[in-house]
Amino acid sequence: MKKKYKILIVEDSMTAMLYTTNIVREAGHDPVEAINGKEALQKLRNDSFDMIISDILMPEMDGFQLLKHVKEDPDLRNIPFIFHTATYNSDKDKDFGVKLGVDAYIHKFKNPTELSQLIQDVFKELELGKFISNKPKIKQEEDVFKLYSERLINKLEKKILDLEKEIIEHKKTEEDLKQFEKIVDSTSSHMSFIDTNYVYQEVNNSYIIAHKKKREEVVGHTIADILGNEVFENVIKDKIDTCFTGEIIKYENWFNFNGIRKRYMQVSYYPYYNEENKISGVIVDSIDITERKQAETKLANKTMLLDNITNRASNISIITTDLDLKIISYNPFAEKFFGYSAKQVIGKTVHEMHFMENIEPERLTKAFKIVNKTGEYNYNVKQQLPGGKRVLSSRVTKILNPDGKLAGYSLFTHDVTKQVLAEEKLLQRENYLKALNKTNELLIGEKPNVQLQKFAQIIGEAAHSSRTYIFKNHKDENGNLLLSQIAEYVGNGIKPEIDNPELQNLSYKNWLPRWQNTLSKGNIINGKVAQFPKSEREILEPQDIKALLVIPIMIEKEFWGFIGFDNCISDDEWQTAEIEYLKASAEKISTKIKEHRKQVLLENENKRFHATMDSIDAVVYVADMQTHELLFLNKYGKKYWGDKIGQKCYVALQGLDKPCGFCTNHLLLDKNGNPKKPYVWEFQNTITKQWYQLRDQAVQWTDGRLVRSEIATDITERKISENQLIESKKFTENLLETANSIIITLDTKANITTFNKHIEQLTGYKKEEVLGKNWFDVFIPDRDKKSIPKVFKKALDAMPETSQYQNPIIIKSGEERLISWSNNLIYDNQGNKNGLLSIGDDITEREKAEKKLIESEEKYKNFVNHSPDIIYKYSNKSGGLFWSNKVEDILGFSPDEIISDPFIWHNSIHPDDKENVQKAIEDNKKGADYNIEYRIKTKQGKWIWLHDYFMSFWNNSGRSYRQKR
Repeated sequence: MKKKYKILIVEDSMTAMLYTTNIVREAGHDPVEAINGKEALQKLRNDSFDMIISDILMPEMDGFQLLKHVKEDPDLRNIPFIFHTATYNSDKDKDFGVKLGVDAYIHKFKNPTELSQLIQDVFKELELGKFISNKPKIKQEEDVFKLYSERLINKLEKKILDLEKEIIEHKKTEEDLKQFEKIVDSTSSHMSFIDTNYVYQEVNNSYIIAHKKKREEVVGHTIADILGNEVFENVIKDKIDTCFTGEIIKYENWFNFNGIRKRYMQVSYYPYYNEENKISGVIVDSIDITERKQAETKLANKTMLLDNITNRASNISIITTDLDLKIISYNPFAEKFFGYSAKQVIGKTVHEMHFMENIEPERLTKAFKIVNKTGEYNYNVKQQLPGGKRVLSSRVTKILNPDGKLAGYSLFTHDVTKQVLAEEKLLQRENYLKALNKTNELLIGEKPNVQLQKFAQIIGEAAHSSRTYIFKNHKDENGNLLLSQIAEYVGNGIKPEIDNPELQNLSYKNWLPRWQNTLSKGNIINGKVAQFPKSEREILEPQDIKALLVIPIMIEKEFWGFIGFDNCISDDEWQTAEIEYLKASAEKISTKIKEHRKQVLLENENKRFHATMDSIDAVVYVADMQTHELLFLNKYGKKYWGDKIGQKCYVALQGLDKPCGFCTNHLLLDKNGNPKKPYVWEFQNTITKQWYQLRDQAVQWTDGRLVRSEIATDITERKISENQLIESKKFTENLLETANSIIITLDTKANITTFNKHIEQLTGYKKEEVLGKNWFDVFIPDRDKKSIPKVFKKALDAMPETSQYQNPIIIKSGEERLISWSNNLIYDNQGNKNGLLSIGDDITEREKAEKKLIESEEKYKNFVNHSPDIIYKYSNKSGGLFWSNKVEDILGFSPDEIISDPFIWHNSIHPDDKENVQKAIEDNKKGADYNIEYRIKTKQGKWIWLHDYFMSFWNNSGRSYRQKR
């Protein structure tokens, strides 16, 4: 395997930096950037590099000065040093560079392969031990300065002349470019430039607006990334490839924008020729002609539509009349809709018909007058029909004869009851969402009952409840659970109960035992009061409650209380959708109470921190790591220095006018800016002249920022504490190393942070080989490198399906082993996710045995693959084991696709149906029948309805399987 080297690139031009780093990456090495010689020298002294590639003309410290410093440093002088310049290319420039000790001199931008080959040759010589770094030829400092000044003055004189010409040319080019960009960005056409690798290099504003993306989300990405691989391969690629041959291509096609907005585009591809007269890309000009296409389609279909609409309309009533409003046609759906036959109504006026009885004659007359004036009239009316009370939407239009004169009227009517009800539900949903968002502004402060009162009013108004109330639980001296009302909202005309003494200190045991049993388990109480037990009715009926909904408020697993909603007008119950929103309100209360508890805990912790620090017989202080502001100084420290809170720590504690030269801030954080272990050292204070053993550590302050915490104690006490820390560390490490299971921890980027002895023995890797490396890069097979990171991300999001998971890993010998994982989130002290703790067992042999069992079912598979239904076998522990071929015919996904990616099925379920499907699966695990209908998206993007049911069975080892159709 080719060795990868680290190369320092020193370049002040961003264009040249990008050019050089690309060459280095393509050569298979790691580039590190520095914008001038000064920055480069700092990086060279703080890190190790295998080569330096430097420009010469740079600000602060140029390439010649950098080369001189490198050759004077014993630790750096043998690093291969290459000058890569576009300006210092004369023979005298090169001669001066060689005299300073440069190893190679190459012209920038002239030939990329020349630099790549030079890098390869130098490292080959290094690997063979043949490379000898050039040594400086100039011994006297005066000679160096003289030659350097001569080169610099010569180059600056030439640079000034070149710049004067360049400025004039640049201004003209810039003005032309701005004018061109203004023209391109102002056009309504979607314009883009795509290179020969099918990558977007530029797009105009119209393209960005149409695709609803930011420019950086398009530029640098391929056509397949933006429009999808299917469109790229089937529609675009062949045409662009033809354009690359020099031919202009024009065509029309439908395109999906953002996967939801379909537009018909007229597309033109123009080959783009570079300065060398070679085709380097394609200019794409797309015009949205959807409206024109739609108009053409409508025009083509209009005649056929008009011929068939009357008799084939299956959901709309169509009635036509003459000028006297006598009915002359009456389609089949109208007969079914209104309950009258055509024979009964034709020849009669619309005023005479019973189905018009709810419309006042004056209104109808006015409607036809409006039609005569405007051409049409629309209205809605509630009507009692044979099928019940419905909401009808009608439209009256004029009928014109071939001469354009009025010949009669058309009356189109359809049932919009479902639509109106849906709109009402949507409005109610919006009211709930607005109410829930409004409650986000409420904070449970020092007087939480006042905030809960406001909360009850907001939610009660949104729920249209007669009365909304919040009860809090507490216990009497005997430990019996009681409830007391603490907040209430009542609607107009409803009697308040907030001051009712009978609703305070009410015993669940004596009056509402069912409520305690139900609510404490997290379940709701919902129904008509008339159907409740007698003991409950004795409390509820005097309050005129006819129906109610009670939702528990749970704090973690604690039954804190409940929020209730009364209907005192009728016994109508709250619907399922409404209940879900009102459950969310209970969750809001729970969240606010938890926040309040955390705030109280934080305040108490802060007080405890001050008290604890003041009780320590040592100096303790906390200072900001950026500003050096003293944030805390304990009582022991104030005895020596006084109260210096707010001052700079180096002023208050050391009497200095600038940060201490011995400041340990840089030792407390790792290269990622994360806190390291405490840094312990000894120091004599400049003011007190006392020796302290100091324990410095970066910690998170109460406002979230990183600060330095320092504890100064005498050496003896410090040593005792240090020894205790060492013993504690040894105990933890010993416990980890002696575990019989695989134990690893990964940070949030999947880098390995813990690797115990058991997994060392299993994989053949030592922990030193893998710590800090990415888990997926080292252990995950190539075929799983897309799916397993998705599982990892879901595990970080605490998705329940990832708490127990199985996947193969590749050990050092190349063999695959199947591991069953138990995953748990790791949090830091502030409750932030720190990574994942995974404990695993090698189940390779067990799974092999199970696989043989599954293979024996081949005859079964042959049978089910000829079934017209989708059939698969699913293990609660292992996931999908088998899918019949019918899944590809119906959904477009092959069985292998679904087995390899366990989330395809779940992610394809319609968002509105996912909760019901998940509930049905959970109920099935508990023994209930699984039989459900839901919508699912095919691979082609089409929504279909699926009737889904399971048959559950168990194998000899007791493992549950489900067969699904």
